[in-house]
Amino acid sequence: MSSPEKFEIEVGGEIGKNNTLPVDYLVELAKKLQALILEIASYDLPTDQSIVLENFKLELKTFKKGSAIPGFIFTPRVQEVVVSDVKTQRAKVASVFDSLMNISSTGNYQSLKEAYPEPLKRTKITTALYNFIESTGTSPVNIFQNGKPKYKLKAFKKEVKDSIITDIITEKAKKPDKLIQLARVEIQGNKHKLLDLFDKKYNAVEFAPEIIIHQDTLYQLRFPLRSAMDIIDGNVIIENEMLGIYACGETPDLAEAMFNEEFDYIYRRYYDLPNKKLTKDVIAIKNFLNHIVI
Repeated sequence: MSSPEKFEIEVGGEIGKNNTLPVDYLVELAKKLQALILEIASYDLPTDQSIVLENFKLELKTFKKGSAIPGFIFTPRVQEVVVSDVKTQRAKVASVFDSLMNISSTGNYQSLKEAYPEPLKRTKITTALYNFIESTGTSPVNIFQNGKPKYKLKAFKKEVKDSIITDIITEKAKKPDKLIQLARVEIQGNKHKLLDLFDKKYNAVEFAPEIIIHQDTLYQLRFPLRSAMDIIDGNVIIENEMLGIYACGETPDLAEAMFNEEFDYIYRRYYDLPNKKLTKDVIAIKNFLNHIVI
């Protein structure tokens, strides 16, 4: 957006025909817009920067005539951050918002898969965008720039949203049709002898890295990070429920690379955020990460 300080949304149709908006409609629209902006700030800004989410809170600035056009701005109550520039961060968030509105105006929501190849980011941004579009109901909505309509938002169907994130949220729940149990087998030549058949509570191969490498960052761990590893529908799955990491790949190497990327992401993000911005569960994860990484 040319002006990263302002988000103007024109609501037409029956809802906005009198140059007014019902309070409950405006509140819901503002809440979902705010949620989308915060998700962009959380997942699209560089992980090596300090981020204060309070700097991305929105406030209602204007309500223009000609139609129902509420204008929102970033809060003027800025909290400065170390080694980061709030103005640059806000410009980046506004630019990503602009790109998402462009996607909505074309109706090509499937392009979110390319824009966000990482499962976690794609889930968060897609869900927030869907909720924002849905909050406008059936009313025609335009995103304004420089006082003129730039993007006309198109419906975001639930089945389309589900198809974009299905491989992320349902593969975990999918169960194989047959029971798979671990066994200890003695192999001698072409002969195989079953020695032990483990109880189903031992039905997963263990993935336990002592070092995690993502790009140029190496994490030396105090002890192996024990995680479950399985093969579902031909894909290798690595999951650590404690950290909320769920990685999937066509090969063990690809699954491990995604696991490392997710580990790197949550470590950087939780490390940067103060505890007062985190839930108790996330604080527990942050403390564990601080303990396990040497």
